[in-house]
Amino acid sequence: MLVKKLGKKAIACLSAAAVIVAGVVVYLCVPKASMQPVTLLTQSVQNDGEQDYAAFRQSMAGVPQGSESIRVSVEGDKVTIPAGTGFDLTVELPSKSLYNVSAVYQNDGETLIDYDMSLLVNGQLPYAELADVPLKTVWVLDDTTYREGATPDLIQNDKPLTQPLRDRNAYYADPLQICLEEGINTLTVQAGALDLTLCALLLEPADVIPNYAQYRQTLSGKGGNSIYFQAEYADHRNNPSILELSDGTSSQTVPASADKSLINTIGGTSYSTPMDSLSWKFYVETPGTYTLNMRIRQDFSSGAAVCRSLLIDGKTPFEECRSLVIPYDNGFRQYQPGMDGEAFQFELEAGEHTLTLEVTLGQ
Repeated sequence: MLVKKLGKKAIACLSAAAVIVAGVVVYLCVPKASMQPVTLLTQSVQNDGEQDYAAFRQSMAGVPQGSESIRVSVEGDKVTIPAGTGFDLTVELPSKSLYNVSAVYQNDGETLIDYDMSLLVNGQLPYAELADVPLKTVWVLDDTTYREGATPDLIQNDKPLTQPLRDRNAYYADPLQICLEEGINTLTVQAGALDLTLCALLLEPADVIPNYAQYRQTLSGKGGNSIYFQAEYADHRNNPSILELSDGTSSQTVPASADKSLINTIGGTSYSTPMDSLSWKFYVETPGTYTLNMRIRQDFSSGAAVCRSLLIDGKTPFEECRSLVIPYDNGFRQYQPGMDGEAFQFELEAGEHTLTLEVTLGQ
């Protein structure tokens, strides 16, 4: 079920270096890891952390990654944690290991702001960044208000969402990790300013992401059919302030009109806050190797480049996709992610896929 209609006139714009996306042509499918349900206990604890994540990572240099993915589910599918309180989950491990952590949560109310949480491990806050982790809401188009060239309403998705825990300032491209000891561990999720409906925590070993040279060796080299879609109506966005726009600076921007103001782009200065993202669904009929081509305008801050991370089906295909650098230039142009004058190629299986572009700080 989808809830919470939102008219665009009620949304404020954000300002910073940005990029307008006008149209996209084409695009890795990573199989999901298996999950194990785990028995839960409930109690409440709290403590303060002193070190930051960089110091924590340095202190964990010799600790191995976990050997498998684990889903720590809430009994009864979900629990609502009142603001400012905590809820405990337990998990038993055969050995000391490092894990990425993702939260599976659900929006059960109507809010224009993100949720937030903190995570304690065995009664302690491992590092400062886990004291204030943002959990994004997701917004989709209200199909009943959709009309080409017009601004539709947004509705908030109240289906369960899965998000890796990230530091609020987006200094780290990878999800935050925790260290779990051999035996029984207690994970305490504390809700921030809003009540938080929690479904599960996912514990996963860090992905081994190849560089493009390594990834390229896995390509089939078989060409597929071109796939084209308009970008102005993104299937998902995690910030309702990212706006569809009418841009009349080029007659090649579709749709175009000499006498009407039609929605034909998305983004601009409203698409500039780190971790804000836009996602588009597309369907591949012919499996094979594809390149990505976008029509963009990036001339908002004179001379300044902006960066976007590229994900396909929620995963980073290769290291270079962590931070695509989009240089400043006047007007609309074709932009093809690549390096050394060569476009990146992506291997795609047949079926539905999702392309996501996320605002990142870059290097």
